[in-house]
Amino acid sequence: MSASKRHCLVWLRGLRGPTAQVWSRDYADLYRGLWEPQIIAMRELSDEERSYPLDDLVSKYPIPE
Repeated sequence: MSASKRHCLVWLRGLRGPTAQVWSRDYADLYRGLWEPQIIAMRELSDEERSYPLDDLVSKYPIPE
């Protein structure tokens, strides 16, 4: 197993509209089937990007239309 865990930015349908979260890739792979109806988009992050604040990631990767 590599020293760094893979992460992804996940856009979900929320009660107040779309919301972004950062998930570990293992979590995303495990729960994707359960969350599929709520998942709008998922983007894998580089090792550098995983340390970015969520606001920066949302600006860099806005919700797809």
